[in-house]
Amino acid sequence: MALRLKTAEDFPTRAQYESRLAEKEANLPPFYHERRRHLFIGTVLALLPILLFWLFRDRLPDMVPMQFRFDGTAGNHIPRDGFIFGLPFIFAGVSWFFSRQFLGDAVYRPWKFYLVPALIWLLSAFILIMTLRGLAV
Repeated sequence: MALRLKTAEDFPTRAQYESRLAEKEANLPPFYHERRRHLFIGTVLALLPILLFWLFRDRLPDMVPMQFRFDGTAGNHIPRDGFIFGLPFIFAGVSWFFSRQFLGDAVYRPWKFYLVPALIWLLSAFILIMTLRGLAV
């Protein structure tokens, strides 16, 4: 079998392309594009703790506690720069991964896309408060 270059006849015509695109659009779940917008907004909201952490960067210790025991002491620490910049990107990835499953739901419930970002903000605030109050020794 000889290799050959593709010619114009090997590519679909514009009408064929548009009919395939219309067929794909018809098979999408209802409100699919709105769901994608909510997925994007939720992921951006999960990235916003960068701003919160950046505001308090001067008051954060060099090693920020990440895991707290029941008695209030810190179990694990990460460097301040990893906390400020790395942790929100991990949060955004988790938010995107878990919220992506709602794209194909039969029932359209936009609030589902904001559950994980809300939990991320609560977790970020908890870690920041515990660190700044000095409860995590």
